[in-house]
Amino acid sequence: LQSILKDILSEIIVRSENFEIDPLAQDEFGNFTSEEICAENCRKLLNITNMFLDSIIKSLPDCPREIRRICNYLYEATIKKFDKKTGSLAIGGFYFLRFICPAIIAP
Repeated sequence: LQSILKDILSEIIVRSENFEIDPLAQDEFGNFTSEEICAENCRKLLNITNMFLDSIIKSLPDCPREIRRICNYLYEATIKKFDKKTGSLAIGGFYFLRFICPAIIAP
């Protein structure tokens, strides 16, 4: 995961940009964030999110076989009880919450 997320996280840290999208949020001077700034920040946030997703998707072939087996088992068990969409959601939740999010929070 370090090789997958390292470049993106480094770029975000170096940029040191504001990504606030809440128009009711105040800056350090007590000013509210304008809608134009919120819209621009939303575009920046979506761009970075797409960078993360593209990087993760491109790295799936390098995912350890054990994790892929766990994801496959989780998918198969879930679709037996629910549907394919729920199976995909279960894998996404498992993979992101257990692996990707911790790697982003504590690289």
